[in-house]
Amino acid sequence: MTGSSSASWEFLRHHIKLEILCIGICNDLTQVPESIRSLTSLQRLRITSCRTLGALPEWLGELCSLRDLYVCFIPMLASLPPSIGHLTSLTKLEIRGCHNLKLLPDAIQHLTSLEYLCLVYCGALTELPECIGQLSALQQIHIEDCSGLQCLPHSIQRLAALQILIIYDCPALASRYKQGVGPDWHLVSHIPHVFIISPEDPFTAEGPAPLPPK
Repeated sequence: MTGSSSASWEFLRHHIKLEILCIGICNDLTQVPESIRSLTSLQRLRITSCRTLGALPEWLGELCSLRDLYVCFIPMLASLPPSIGHLTSLTKLEIRGCHNLKLLPDAIQHLTSLEYLCLVYCGALTELPECIGQLSALQQIHIEDCSGLQCLPHSIQRLAALQILIIYDCPALASRYKQGVGPDWHLVSHIPHVFIISPEDPFTAEGPAPLPPK
């Protein structure tokens, strides 16, 4: 959907059984329309290319059926609301091209169903919270072109369900977690498939081809 005025979104209040919603190319949208708050059956939410959107709403955590959250090219987004921790049905969280995103909230530890975490082109992100080790269902982490990210939390060792770690075009991470020689390789050596890939050598990997996310 496109459209920036609040009135243009009011019709959503009458579609409480809606399961999939895509918001895209709304360059005058400054806040997520509150009419979405009533969509308690919503399972997939995609928000893309909204240049003036500065934040996701605190009521996001009320979307209790949400399983898939995709946020892409929201350049003013600096953080996620703490209420994201209430999304206990969320299995997939994908954030791309949010160049001003500086951190993930500690509340992320409550995403007990999360299986797939993807962070791409988030250059201002300098660290992941240590509490990420609480994500007991997490199976795959994909980190790409996050130049500010210098290391992964030590708690990654506790992610017993983690099957795939992909690090693409992140030089600091690549040197730190390189198989056998990286100073922190031991933190990720329990993961069956570790892929550390550079654009110059796209076929460099520490395991077989990754499985597609669910």
